[in-house]
Amino acid sequence: MPVNQFLIYHMQNCIDIIYKEIKEKTFDSHKFIQHFSKKFEAEYVDFLCQNTTNRFMTVNAEIALFLANHKDALGIIDRGKVHSQDIFGNSTPNENWEKVN
Repeated sequence: MPVNQFLIYHMQNCIDIIYKEIKEKTFDSHKFIQHFSKKFEAEYVDFLCQNTTNRFMTVNAEIALFLANHKDALGIIDRGKVHSQDIFGNSTPNENWEKVN
């Protein structure tokens, strides 16, 4: 199953990550990916294994795109780009989100 399809199927879990697991009112895509990869560790590893080049960048970009494409359903507002550390400790730009509720 493609990443986007998996995320749509688990939309309520994604909302729960945003509103129950991430404590801050604003968060970036890296923070969501961190919580998502912990909750769905086996599936996340499978997504990484399905890609042969730039595994982390490709999968994480798909997850970030899901947030952008489903922000209304997820109850979040785009607050522009921020720099934060990815899982490798590199400071990279990504989207900053704010919870609506």
